[in-house]
Amino acid sequence: MKDVQIHQIQQSFSEITFARGMGYFENEYVEMGVRMENKLVGTVRGAAPSPYKVTVEILDDEIHSKCTCPVGRMCKHGVALILQWINNKNLFLDAHEIMASLEEKSKNELLNIIKTMLDEDPFLISKLVSSIEIKENKVNIEAISRRIDYSTDYHSTHEFIDYYSVSGMSHELYRVKSIADTLKTDGNFKEALEVYFLLIEKGAEIYGNTDDSSGELGDLIIECVEDFTDGVKVVDDDEKLTFIPRIIKVVEEEDYGLDTENMLFAVATKNNMHLIEEEMLKRIPEGTDHHCGYQRKKLIDLLYYLYEGLDLHADALKVTVKLGFKNKNDYLRIAEALMKDDRDGEAFAYVKEGVRLEEKGSHQLDELFFSFLNQLPIDKWADVKEDEVMEIALGLLNSRYNTKAYPPIKSVFIKMGRYDELIKAIKTKCRVDAAIPLLLHDGHVDDAIELAVSPDSLNTALIIKVATVARDNGKTKDAMKLTFKALKQNWQINIDENFIGLIELLVENSEDEELEKAINQVRNISTAKILATALLRRNQEYALRLLLRLLKNLEEEEIKNYSKQLRAEYAIKLCKAWISQTVNHSHVYYENAIGVLRLLRKIMNDAEFRMYIHDFAARNKGKKKLLSKMKEVDLM
Repeated sequence: MKDVQIHQIQQSFSEITFARGMGYFENEYVEMGVRMENKLVGTVRGAAPSPYKVTVEILDDEIHSKCTCPVGRMCKHGVALILQWINNKNLFLDAHEIMASLEEKSKNELLNIIKTMLDEDPFLISKLVSSIEIKENKVNIEAISRRIDYSTDYHSTHEFIDYYSVSGMSHELYRVKSIADTLKTDGNFKEALEVYFLLIEKGAEIYGNTDDSSGELGDLIIECVEDFTDGVKVVDDDEKLTFIPRIIKVVEEEDYGLDTENMLFAVATKNNMHLIEEEMLKRIPEGTDHHCGYQRKKLIDLLYYLYEGLDLHADALKVTVKLGFKNKNDYLRIAEALMKDDRDGEAFAYVKEGVRLEEKGSHQLDELFFSFLNQLPIDKWADVKEDEVMEIALGLLNSRYNTKAYPPIKSVFIKMGRYDELIKAIKTKCRVDAAIPLLLHDGHVDDAIELAVSPDSLNTALIIKVATVARDNGKTKDAMKLTFKALKQNWQINIDENFIGLIELLVENSEDEELEKAINQVRNISTAKILATALLRRNQEYALRLLLRLLKNLEEEEIKNYSKQLRAEYAIKLCKAWISQTVNHSHVYYENAIGVLRLLRKIMNDAEFRMYIHDFAARNKGKKKLLSKMKEVDLM
């Protein structure tokens, strides 16, 4: 193993990560370590109930670390493991020596060792339970199924599989997937497909009770779906038939965006579509509750698009009519099928009938309605009433408040000569957050401003958008009023040039009293930092007051940057306050505090700094590690 120096670790990891890793090492969080040539592997305690598994690889002058913690790589646990190696090599096991020792053991001795390991960690049996041999095109599918079940059941001691268990479980399932990959590479497609499907089946079953924030389980399932759909192309139709009921069951139950429906598209042919239809129709629920409605739409849509994908348009239309009409989506489906058959007149008749249904959350039919109205002259609208058109338009705009749905609606109302009525209705009958983008789209700036400054709750991004338009149109007071309104909200804000410009406009043109209100009322941390930066040029006393409120949210580099822009007296106050808070927060931040102490020495004269350090050391006399570090860098 190549020797590692402290400075190499500091260069490879961020300053904060190194400091926190040092704390973990000093607090003896490293539980176990093994050296494997140029690798260190071990376990380090952290926030999770079980220790994290850490791997560190040292190549030339580069250090790479991986970890099962949420950070995943180059984390404090990796730092702790390396520091343990540097300082306590005798605590590490040598993998090479262990393997050499095992080679000298008898069969019975090895069996006893394995038994002891299984007694300590029964999960290891999943690596032995299916000692798969891929010979003569045979594979023990039953053993693989048991291994998959054991791998998932072990981690699911409780019904819910938590975040910390997913990584280990996914690792075991990927090992099973490698068996399928080998089978596929060797041309054993039938067996490979079975293994892929077993993984998909079990993965989809447990996914809803799993915290897959890392995405590992989802990625595994999607990869298996891709490999299945690729491999199923080369098997004969009879083998595809065996998967159809099982695939439909998975697709019916899975609703997590795992692309399982792609398997059905892969096995569907013109010859077996009647069997797929028969199987799916048995599964379409008859109930009227939300769940039944959702499942009905999902399965009918899938069946329709399977027919369409095979260019069986007549069959798609036939099955749609056969299933009847219960909601807007049913009308949309048949209208689209008729349009593909060049039967637009019939399609429009279904659209007109469907849009009259009162149904939330379904808007594609409404959009198609306006598309037809735009294509046809008014005298061809038949029984369409203009007031009805207004009602449908407002329902659509209130639900899909974006400018993409608006142009065809606007075009229809211009055709009717009722555009002004549409704008009035948007202002008075649409939600504020729906109306404002539409008013801005058509240049009704004053109307948009009037709605934006009203007391209604409005997201910050939209307030900023209206404020920007107001500023660009020379309406400075309105822009400032809206910017001040945005400051008082705690929503996440996209910090861009427009927002920074609005803050600067507010600071440059506000009275001192208004600025004091802004300082006291700003709630979002990112916004407060932008405001503080703008205040540096207008009133540094105000800037300091705001920065002191933000102390716990400021990093070392931010303190240094603000201090360079502040006058010395204010920079000194800021640095002192931040140092005091930082050293009292945690020992892992001592290095950061020392960085700002060095800056403080440059700002203060020698006598003042010596007096400050004397008092600082007295106040922190119990922090031996801090005082030791200060002596090392000649601060005392």
